[in-house]
Amino acid sequence: MAEYKKAYIRLVAEKIHPDIIFYHDDWGSKQNLFLPPRIWRALIKPLQKEISDVIHECGMIYMHHADCICQPIVEDMVEIGVDIWQGVIAQNDIVEIQRITKGKLAMCGGIDGPKIDIENITEEEIRREVRRAIDTYCPAGRFYPSIPNGVCFRQWNDSIVKDELKKYGREFVEKM
Repeated sequence: MAEYKKAYIRLVAEKIHPDIIFYHDDWGSKQNLFLPPRIWRALIKPLQKEISDVIHECGMIYMHHADCICQPIVEDMVEIGVDIWQGVIAQNDIVEIQRITKGKLAMCGGIDGPKIDIENITEEEIRREVRRAIDTYCPAGRFYPSIPNGVCFRQWNDSIVKDELKKYGREFVEKM
């Protein structure tokens, strides 16, 4: 499978010339990794490193989507060459991950989607969660706040998230 993926990445690079590969592979659930870290390191890491190397050899950025717990392997993610972790969920200790990775791993996510993508939630509760993510994770840099899976499934909720990201996010950047 890794050989197929590497060949496909090379073909995409040759024919389409993207700047970035958005690679999807959840390595866990909302509670834990699917495999113990030592097993992940033995089975997944070496092949994922080869895939990462191909992405970089082709001059592309490697963005890895995993909306799950990955905290136990974040140093491995940096080591194999993940440039951006998209989908980082709030169940990870994101501040600790930022400390451990020392700015070497950009991240997207942090807004607790399941907490706010529900019925009977107020606009203020949604806006408060967006502000919490911005205030907590953005000061360390290399962090883009978002819903880890991309959007809220409820349109009203999603429109408020996007509005607050635009308004409060702009305020945050102007203050910094």
